Amino acid sequence: HLMTINMAARQSSFSVPIGVEVRLVTYLGEIHHGEVAAYDTTTKLIVIKCPSAGKNYDFRIVNLNYVSEFDIVREASDSSRSSTEGVNDHVDMDAALQRARGNIAEKTFVANAAPEGRRVYDAVRKTLDCCWSGEDIVVLGEARIKPPYTADCIEGPQQTVDHIKKIMSRPATTAKGKS
Repeated sequence: HLMTINMAARQSSFSVPIGVEVRLVTYLGEIHHGEVAAYDTTTKLIVIKCPSAGKNYDFRIVNLNYVSEFDIVREASDSSRSSTEGVNDHVDMDAALQRARGNIAEKTFVANAAPEGRRVYDAVRKTLDCCWSGEDIVVLGEARIKPPYTADCIEGPQQTVDHIKKIMSRPATTAKGKS
């Protein structure tokens, strides 16, 4: 490591140079390693370009307020600076931030949702697009599964309702001890 930054003692004027390779650990123990593609000093959000399958990259957005360890592994080279030039031109930061906020809100609600609701949600989302709306699970924007999350609690177009019931009838979505 070239430099380790004490995140608890960092100054408010802390800045992250574009193109440096970093390794950071969140308070939840998640480890992220990659090249800094963007940094926003106002929100303290860092965008890290992480290698993915093949020649693709994943971009991770991390809030530095939730980072316990921050290491600069490699300084930016001229080639990494040029590879990150214009990255913000192709990334809609407003959409990325909105998506990140939605993911955080969803994870927060899921943590408070009833176990049966979480089980049904996890099973349905493997096949169909769904999201939480209060205590209800909205599927494909047209059907709704209400508590207590049984087949009788599904409202919407019959074809979608039938598909959801089929998913819910699979053994993985039924509670232990039930048949």
